[in-house]
Amino acid sequence: MEIIPLIILEKHGLSKKDLVLIENLKHQNNEEKKLYIIDQDGIKKNKPNLALYQKFSKYFDTWVDNGPRYLGDVVDTFMTGATSITLRTETWPLIDIESIREISENRIFQLIKHDEASYTPGTIFPNVDGYVIFKEKKSAVNDFKTDYYYKQFITKNKTYIYEKNINKLRDLADKKPAGVLIDLENYQEFKKTWFLKQKQ
Repeated sequence: MEIIPLIILEKHGLSKKDLVLIENLKHQNNEEKKLYIIDQDGIKKNKPNLALYQKFSKYFDTWVDNGPRYLGDVVDTFMTGATSITLRTETWPLIDIESIREISENRIFQLIKHDEASYTPGTIFPNVDGYVIFKEKKSAVNDFKTDYYYKQFITKNKTYIYEKNINKLRDLADKKPAGVLIDLENYQEFKKTWFLKQKQ
């Protein structure tokens, strides 16, 4: 299971705390330095922080979630050095995966939204490289119905899951997702805990 640190860009930058954490992460000798970037300026205002992605891509294998609306937005993101992108149907309802495939071999993921009442997903694009599930209000393992939905989906698809509650990550790992996205401030603590658990 991959453990990928996640940062949030908002108001055209990072908090001072995140800047320090990024600097520390840059100088670590990890075999594979991945960084998941949620760009709220891109998602909410269609003003992505392309220059920041370019800076990060010098040190990390960047995976960008910035709410592209058109093929040109995807091209702009990949031009910064990003190797993966997450697409959202909320910003691009008629996503054109095949057009993206024609211009790039980079990885394409889809953010999965689901109806809280029925626990069923919305539109699923089968020709992507995998899926990302965000569940911020509740833990991804707290609710039985949701837990069952996730378990079925993860079994059939390459799925990365964001989990805010670090204490729930061990339970989540038992469901065998492809990876876990974790806030940068919790990344080192979980990585150390996970490493020790694997050695036991």
